[in-house]
Amino acid sequence: SSLSVQRFDMIIKNPDILQYIDNAGGFQKVGSSWSGDVSEKNIVAVAKVIHQVSNCTVSLYDSDVKIIQDELEQEPKLQEQVFPKLVELEVKLFAMIKDQTHGFAGLGMVDVMPSLAILKQYYPLNPTSERAKILAGMVEEVKTRTVDFTNSSAIGNQKVEVKYLLEKEHIQPSQWIEYKHTFKRSEADVVEWLANEVAKMYQQNQTFTDTGEAERIRIAKVKAQAKIKLLALLN
Repeated sequence: SSLSVQRFDMIIKNPDILQYIDNAGGFQKVGSSWSGDVSEKNIVAVAKVIHQVSNCTVSLYDSDVKIIQDELEQEPKLQEQVFPKLVELEVKLFAMIKDQTHGFAGLGMVDVMPSLAILKQYYPLNPTSERAKILAGMVEEVKTRTVDFTNSSAIGNQKVEVKYLLEKEHIQPSQWIEYKHTFKRSEADVVEWLANEVAKMYQQNQTFTDTGEAERIRIAKVKAQAKIKLLALLN
């Protein structure tokens, strides 16, 4: 960039800016102006310092705008994109539950009726943990949308890219890929995954209940055997 030494002395001698100038000795005089080269990675840092010391603005030539035209057009579209609610809820759940492990992410089946039947079978969930409460909220959303799990056409099959949602929820893409295997998700994918999670959660709870019942029976047997032995001794 070219700078007038009279107007921008506070810039060409500013140590906070000079540290980013690639030219040996800092700014170089070119005619009546001063010029300095800045690497691409440092442009933002230099612009911030210049703005702080001089409150300057930046002008772009039409040729410059054409170079970045694609980026200017894509960014608003990304911000304005509307994501299916179930997909958003799945990403939020992923962000809230830190102990994600390898698991079933869905098979991409078009027909979600089998998944709806599973959700109906285990409804209502009666959640006790924070994770279960989030899952229960998603099940309620599916129930309302599908009119008590009967209208499968209410669940969309169109896949959307979730990278923007991952960035919004501060999720590392590598973490998502490790568990979900793809950045493209549809509501049908989410419902299939949700049905599997609900069934798995119920089975785990049932196993815990069965184990507790077995333990109570074992203790009762030990007590009964102890009473029998005590009676035998007394007699």
